[in-house]
Amino acid sequence: MWRTMLFGLSLLASLAYGSGRCNVGTIAGGVRCGCPDVLSQINDGVVTCPSGYMPVVYDLGQPFPADSTTSSFTMEGSVRSMCEGVEKKVGVNGHLVICWGPPDRGCRQMVVPYNSFCIDTEDTQLGCQGACSSVSTHIIALMNAGAAHFHVCPPSANPSVPCRSTSNGGTELFRFQPGGFCVTDQCEGASTTNACVGGWGATYLGFGHHGTQQGWYDWASGAFRVDYRGRRPVCGALGDCLGNRGHWTGTFIATPSASSPNPPPCLTHAGDTCNPSACLP
Repeated sequence: MWRTMLFGLSLLASLAYGSGRCNVGTIAGGVRCGCPDVLSQINDGVVTCPSGYMPVVYDLGQPFPADSTTSSFTMEGSVRSMCEGVEKKVGVNGHLVICWGPPDRGCRQMVVPYNSFCIDTEDTQLGCQGACSSVSTHIIALMNAGAAHFHVCPPSANPSVPCRSTSNGGTELFRFQPGGFCVTDQCEGASTTNACVGGWGATYLGFGHHGTQQGWYDWASGAFRVDYRGRRPVCGALGDCLGNRGHWTGTFIATPSASSPNPPPCLTHAGDTCNPSACLP
């Protein structure tokens, strides 16, 4: 059984490398023990926006202004894995970039560009049985394929969440889907001794799938929350311990970074009470 599992994990890693997007030498590829400097990537033209769009950098390590939720990932052990039933919640840091378009039919378009989203989980011990107790939970996931464009529209009249954005259909919703991530598992600090590289496929964030809440963009602060639940392939000892059939749950809180080259966008109506104190016109 373990040989079969290990073969499956190796195959997943091979497929990630075989795609060419996670190979050593590609922007997202190779072993990484930390997120890249996204401001340098913007300045160097590595992370780019469509014409007419402006980049805003977001920090994943700060609480959501609307309810103080923080970013986290809960790793879940698969059935018949060494850590069956274990749920390990770890904190998340990192960054992402959203390219915001100009006002468009009362809303704004947004897109998350290639190479701009990096998830950095807490480096702690899995705490499962036997040899799995000391396995590192550290994961660096760097987006290697882009997401579709979506409209972000003014709030509904809901008094309980007065500045929560809506979609084109009027639903209180904010969502996007990175096309893939290159993932380094098990860096211990800066040490790559036990690290391995695999890949994640499309990741649907904020859509409300699998019992998660729909994404929440707060116009007043420019921050947002998107949730995820699904299976995440992992390699190396972390994969041996957790298997690949557990459902992982993620909450990603993104607040505008103080070092962002641009502030978050304003609503399309000047003077709107939900505009942040500083914002893109």
